[in-house]
Amino acid sequence: MKWEIQLTGDSADLKMLSQSFNQPDLSVSEESGQFVLRSTQVDLLDTADAVRNKARDLVTAMSGVARLLRGACQPIEVGAVAQFRDDGTKHRFISPSPATFRLRGMPASLIVKRTVGTVETHHPVDPGPNWVKAALQDEVVARALRIRNAGDLEWVDIYKLYEVIESDISLAKMKTKGWVTNRQVDRFKRTANSQKAIGDKARHGRDPYEPPTDPLSLSEARALIDSLIKVWLDEKVNSKP
Repeated sequence: MKWEIQLTGDSADLKMLSQSFNQPDLSVSEESGQFVLRSTQVDLLDTADAVRNKARDLVTAMSGVARLLRGACQPIEVGAVAQFRDDGTKHRFISPSPATFRLRGMPASLIVKRTVGTVETHHPVDPGPNWVKAALQDEVVARALRIRNAGDLEWVDIYKLYEVIESDISLAKMKTKGWVTNRQVDRFKRTANSQKAIGDKARHGRDPYEPPTDPLSLSEARALIDSLIKVWLDEKVNSKP
C-alpha cells in the first residue's frame, strides 16, 4: 500500500527542503505546485491516522532545520493524506487542521527530491539532511530542533536551547573547541536572567545577580545560540561512526 502526504508551509522553505535532502527512503517532491512526502516507512502502515503520526515525527525536524538555516517564519505542516490502492485508485483523507509536529524517533534514512516535469534534480550539499537524521536517532537533537521550531524565540526559549546543548556537551568543552568564550556565555546568562536588563522577559522574577554593563539584545542572543546550535549539530553528525 502506498501513501502520499501533502506538506504545507511557505513555498520557498519547502523548495529549500526539496533541494536539500537526497537519500533513498523518503522523498519530498514538488508536483503541480504542491509538495508531497512519500516514505517506505509509512507504506507499512494501515490507517491515515498512523501515517499522519509517523509523518509528524519526521517533519518537525525538517521544519526546525528550515527555521535554523533559512530563518523560516512558518512551520512546515502535514495537510491531506492520500492512499494509493492496489487497483491504482487514489483515496484522499483530509486532516481537520494541519498539526505542528512532535518528534519521537523514526528510522533515519531520508531523501528529499524535486521533480520538474520528468526530470529530477538533486542538491546534496547541505547540512540539513544529516541534522534531521541525527534528530531521528538522538532525542537531545530532536528536542533542540523542536524548540528551535517555535518561531520567534524569546529569552526563555533561547536559554532552554542553550541548556539542551550544555546538557550534551559541557561548557568547558565548548570553550576548548572555540565555540564560545567565557565572556559571551557570561554576558548571555546574566542578560537572560536579569529583569533590570530585559524586563518581564527575563527568566527570573528577581535578579540573582547584577546585569552586565553591556547586555545582549534579543537579536544578538538569537544569533549567538543559532551559531552554537549549528556547530553542535555538525559535531554530533561528524562524531558518529
